[in-house]
Amino acid sequence: MRVRNKPYHRLLNFLTPVCFLLFVILFFYGASLYPGGSYRYPLNEGYDMVNNYICNLMGTTALNGSPNPGRTISIVSWVALGTGVGFFFYHQSSSFQLSRTLQKIIRLSGVLSMVFILLMFTVWHDTVLSISGIIGSFSIATLLVSLWKEKKLYLFFFGVISLILLMYNALSYFTFFHIETLPLIQKITLICMMLWFLILNVHYARKQTSA
Repeated sequence: MRVRNKPYHRLLNFLTPVCFLLFVILFFYGASLYPGGSYRYPLNEGYDMVNNYICNLMGTTALNGSPNPGRTISIVSWVALGTGVGFFFYHQSSSFQLSRTLQKIIRLSGVLSMVFILLMFTVWHDTVLSISGIIGSFSIATLLVSLWKEKKLYLFFFGVISLILLMYNALSYFTFFHIETLPLIQKITLICMMLWFLILNVHYARKQTSA
């Protein structure tokens, strides 16, 4: 663990928060450029936080039929988010209270999940969503085991809530259960997940420093 306390490794703890901040800035910028239209209200102008999905921002054409000038910005924002989450699992997994084998598995699965999810703006949207959801859920569930072992119950239950929300997203998307609420639930889930990862990042960074 001494290697982790070198200044270079401490600086790496800032990469996930920086990626998340970049995502937020670029997301809102991309949303401000979105011409308009959602599946429920195709003639609406501008991006609707309640009725538009995040992936709507990454389409070449907006749902109202207009060219989408914010597509590239929105794709970059999604790449920043995926990089931040993937790097969290890669960099912090060695601090998880798990066997070395599980640490390696969760590191690989966490990174793979984000690699797949980065392809959400392609024609393979549904396929990569399914694959990344399965792999990502495994990573999160394994991380929850580590938090339970550490007796970090507030982080554990925060993670359980985030996982439940993630599973609800999948249920709603693939079964159309209350599908009209999914665009909003999607954003609530994303906020919860990002906050959880940020708090975890601080937790494990402090753990490394005190080791």
